[in-house]
Amino acid sequence: LAKDAMPADNARSVVLEVREALKFVVVDGEPDVRPFMGETVFLHLALRAGRAGWQTEVVTDADDLLTLPEVPDAVILANVTALTPSQVDWLEQRVEGGMGLIVYVGDLLDLNAWNELLYRNGEGLLPAMLSGVNEEEAMGLVVADVEGSPLLTLAQLAPAALARVDTSRRMSVTLPADANETRRVLATWNDAEGTPAAIE
Repeated sequence: LAKDAMPADNARSVVLEVREALKFVVVDGEPDVRPFMGETVFLHLALRAGRAGWQTEVVTDADDLLTLPEVPDAVILANVTALTPSQVDWLEQRVEGGMGLIVYVGDLLDLNAWNELLYRNGEGLLPAMLSGVNEEEAMGLVVADVEGSPLLTLAQLAPAALARVDTSRRMSVTLPADANETRRVLATWNDAEGTPAAIE
């Protein structure tokens, strides 16, 4: 708008409530009492590093989710063998209400149970069907240029750093036919097939 005789109405103030911290609940599918040997110990340390506004709680049984006093901002499932129908129902209702869900796959997963309850032919929480463990080594991670991707920060790293990311085992997945419309591949392994490494 052009300048007028009332400059006082050129600005507006808005009061927003800002959360002090986000709450993550991590379900550790392979806990270990030995130092730095558990499935989620490094993830837990990363979330607590510095002065990041994140609170984390680690549980070892997905049933603990059903008795949480309040709904967390996000649940992280790390190498959890399987979930019960009641646990899946709890997750689906909370995700529908805005809770985040992050799944880290691993060798303990019961693929049939996960596909049956969490993929459900493309209607469940999983963005792709879990096909099996691929034991071919992959070297290098490629971050996709996807608008709004939570992984875009990684793209700011030097290419040489991402090229050193390697894995000797990874999960193969099968994306549904409408994947381009309903799923987003956020990162791939630097192999001939461009195997998905992170899917939203």
